[in-house]
Amino acid sequence: MISQRIFRRNFIILIAALSIAVCAAVVLGRNFKVPSFHKLQSEHYMLRPDYDLYRYELFDGDGQKVAGAVDFYSPLILQDDAGLRILMTRYEDTDAYMPVVIDKELQRDLDETIGIDAGAYEPMSDYEIITDETTSLSYIIKPETPLDGGHVLLYDDEDVSTFTALAQLYADAYHEICPDVSTGYIYAALEVQQHAKRYEDGFFVYQPGSISYIDVKDTDRHWTLTLTYDEYISLSDYLMRGLPEFNLWDFKAWYTVFNRTGIEYDVRLDPESPRYQAAVADLERLWGWYPAPGMSEETAAYNLKNHMKLFDDEGYELNIYGIAGMNATDVPKEERAVIIDVPEEYLRAFFEHEKESLIKWRGLSRDADKKTKMYTAYQKAAPKEDRLKGTYTIQRYDRMYLLLMLQAVKRNDSDWKPGDKVDDNVLRDVTFEYAMEHIYSDGRTLSIIADPKLQKELDDASARMLEWMLR
Repeated sequence: MISQRIFRRNFIILIAALSIAVCAAVVLGRNFKVPSFHKLQSEHYMLRPDYDLYRYELFDGDGQKVAGAVDFYSPLILQDDAGLRILMTRYEDTDAYMPVVIDKELQRDLDETIGIDAGAYEPMSDYEIITDETTSLSYIIKPETPLDGGHVLLYDDEDVSTFTALAQLYADAYHEICPDVSTGYIYAALEVQQHAKRYEDGFFVYQPGSISYIDVKDTDRHWTLTLTYDEYISLSDYLMRGLPEFNLWDFKAWYTVFNRTGIEYDVRLDPESPRYQAAVADLERLWGWYPAPGMSEETAAYNLKNHMKLFDDEGYELNIYGIAGMNATDVPKEERAVIIDVPEEYLRAFFEHEKESLIKWRGLSRDADKKTKMYTAYQKAAPKEDRLKGTYTIQRYDRMYLLLMLQAVKRNDSDWKPGDKVDDNVLRDVTFEYAMEHIYSDGRTLSIIADPKLQKELDDASARMLEWMLR
C-alpha cells in the first residue's frame, strides 16, 4: 500500500532528524565493549550477543533459549509496586514481549554485559496492560506514546502457541498480503491490540499512517486512507471503544465515523493548488510516472487524494507528527546543518532534561519519548524555514550539555561508568548559564574544551547508534 510506504519513509526521516540527540543520551548509557566480551553464564542464565542484530539473546544454564532478545541500546525494565523487576525480552523477531523476572543472577549478568544498573527501570504504573477477550492475550502500552501501539505479552507456552496460531492464520488466509508467518505476526499483534479484524476474504486494519480494508479476492473492496498524526490519534481514541457494527469493507459506511473524528476523506482535487502540485511531483519522483499508463481516472484520483494528505496547503510535506518543513532530503546539508538562534526556553528545557535524566537514570538511556515531545513542541512553534536548522541547533547544544555534565562527573570520580549513581552535588555548578558560557559556535557546529577520549567515545558510539537506528 502506498500510504504505508510513505509512512515508513516519513518515519525514517523523523528518526534521522532526531537521532543525533537521542544518540548522545543512549549510547553513553551502555557499558558495551565488544573486544573484551566473550560469554557470561550464571547458574540459570546466559547472555549471548548477536552483533548483527544489535541485541543479546537470553539462554538458561542448560543452553535453552529463555526468550528472544534484549536490545543493546533500549532494554525495557519495569518495576511493580511490590518492587518486582521485569525484563521485557522479545519473542523471536517480533515486537511481542516475553516478561522475565530479574533475579540476582540475571541482574549481575545485565550489569556486566550491558551496564544496566539496578536503578535503570521504569515504573509499571507508567504503562497499561489490556487483555483481548477474543484471544485472551494481553498487550502493554504506554499511553504517552500513541504511535507505539503496544506490545503483545507472552507469559507462557500457551500464549506463544495462541499468538503463533493467529499469525499462521493470517499467513494461510491472506497469503498474498502475508506470505509467511513472520508477516502474519505483525497483523496478529494488531488484532490483539484491537486494530484489526478478519473476514473470510480480507481484513480491516488501522495503524499509524493509514486505515485500510484489504481484500484478497475482490479488489473493488480494497481501500486505504492515509491518516495524519492527529487523525490517527482521534480515530484510535474512537475505535478503542469498539469497532463499528457495519461491514468494515464498506468505505462509504465510514463517512459518519470520519466526520465525528475530524478525518479528511475526500480531498478536493484542485490542479492549481500547491498541495495538489506537490503531491503529483512527489508521486512522479517515487513512481517515475503519474498516472501510470492504463490507470483508470478513478484509481488515479484515489491515489492522488491519499497522497495529498501528506502535504499542507502550501505544498510542504508533513512528517509523521503533522509538521511541515522537516523533510531533510529536500534540503542540502550545508543549508540545514547550521547553528541558528533558538529561543532560550527550548535550550533551557533540554539542558534541564539532560541533567534530570543523568541523575535519575545514572547515565542510562531513558525518557526518549519526552525528548521527542520537546522537539515537536519547538518545531510546531518555529517558522517553517527554521525548523530543520533549529532542530539541528538544539541537537548540537543537547549533545554539548551532556558532555559538560559527564566531564564534571568524571572529574569527581574517574572510575564512574554509566549505571553508577550520580551525585547531585557534582552537577550543582553545571548550570545552564555555565554551559552556554563554555560552548562555542563557528556557525556550523558547537564545541567545548572536552576530554578528547570522552569526545571520541561519544562520536564513535553516536555513529554506531545512528547506523543501528536506520537499519
